Amino acid sequence: MSCMAYLEQMRVNIAKYFLQFSDYSVSYISEMCGYNDTNYFAKVFKKHTGITASEFQKQVRGMDMSGKIKKLLEPDN
Repeated sequence: MSCMAYLEQMRVNIAKYFLQFSDYSVSYISEMCGYNDTNYFAKVFKKHTGITASEFQKQVRGMDMSGKIKKLLEPDN
């Protein structure tokens, strides 16, 4: 995995965390993760997860993920 691919994956994983455990908007989370363009963030997020950030947020909100936070932050392999 290249450095850029690793950085992209880590940004998506950080976004996953905030999408689940914060009340921030998708656009604010994309900015926090280093994306100036929310549309580009949406494209990258969907490439890595297969779903949009909003869909991910709806799926994981309210789920008991104790002990699984580390899994969210691990790169997909």
